[in-house]
Amino acid sequence: MHDPNNNNRLRVVSWNMCNHADGWAYLVDQLKPSIAFIQGATEIPSGINPLLIHSGEEAASNTLIYACHNSPIELRSTVALGNGITAAYFSAPYLGGLFVFDGHSQSAPPIQAIKRFAKNLNPFVRWFRSSDPQHLLLSGGYQPEGLKEYGEHKRLKAPIVDARKDFEHGLAKIGFENIIRARHVRPMEVQRHANNDSERENVYFYTSRDLAGCLDRINAFLDDNILEIGDHNPVVADFKIGGT
Repeated sequence: MHDPNNNNRLRVVSWNMCNHADGWAYLVDQLKPSIAFIQGATEIPSGINPLLIHSGEEAASNTLIYACHNSPIELRSTVALGNGITAAYFSAPYLGGLFVFDGHSQSAPPIQAIKRFAKNLNPFVRWFRSSDPQHLLLSGGYQPEGLKEYGEHKRLKAPIVDARKDFEHGLAKIGFENIIRARHVRPMEVQRHANNDSERENVYFYTSRDLAGCLDRINAFLDDNILEIGDHNPVVADFKIGGT
C-alpha cells in the first residue's frame, strides 16, 4: 500500500467523486495520494484535514487540488494563470521544485494559457528556488463540447479528434510528455459509461520529461467501493523519485 509519508515515492491521483459523500474517505484511507486533482467534490467530513486549493475561477467551484496534510511535500505558492487554470508550487524531497497545473475546470484544453505561461516559466521558477531543478505536472479533463468548438474554430475536418491531437502536439512542443500514452496503448477506462474511447479516457496527464522518467506506473483504479461511489474511476500515477 502506498505511504504518502515516504520521501521516495510520489502518488498523484485525478478523480471525479461524482458528489458522493464517501469519496473523501476513500481517497484518504485507500488511495492515499500525495497530491490529487479532485472534481465533483462534496463537503469534507470531520476528521479529514487536507490542504485544499480551489482550482475553479470561483471559490464555490468543486474542482480542487488536494495535498496530504502530513506529506513531505510542502506548498510554497499558488498562482491563477487565467482561463481557469491554477498552478501550485511545491517543494518535494529529491525533486526540488514541483509545479502542478490543474486544468480540470476548463471547458476546453488550456493550450493557449499554458503556452503563455511557458514563455515566462524560467524567471517564475528562479523567483522561488533558483538553485533547485524544477518539475512540471499537468492534469485536466477533455471536454467534448470544448474540443468541438475549438476544432470548428480551427476548421478541422474532425473537430473532436483533430482538436485533441492538436492540443497534444502543442503540449509536446513545449516539453510535456503524455504519461498515460507512455504506458497504455489503448485508452484507459476512466468514465465507465462513455460511448467511445475519446470520452472514456476523458482525463489527461502530462509531465516534464525529467519527471516522466520517474514514472513507475499509471492506471485507472476500480473496486467495489468505487463502483458504488460513481461512474468515474480514479487515475493513479506513482513516481519513484528517490531511493529504491
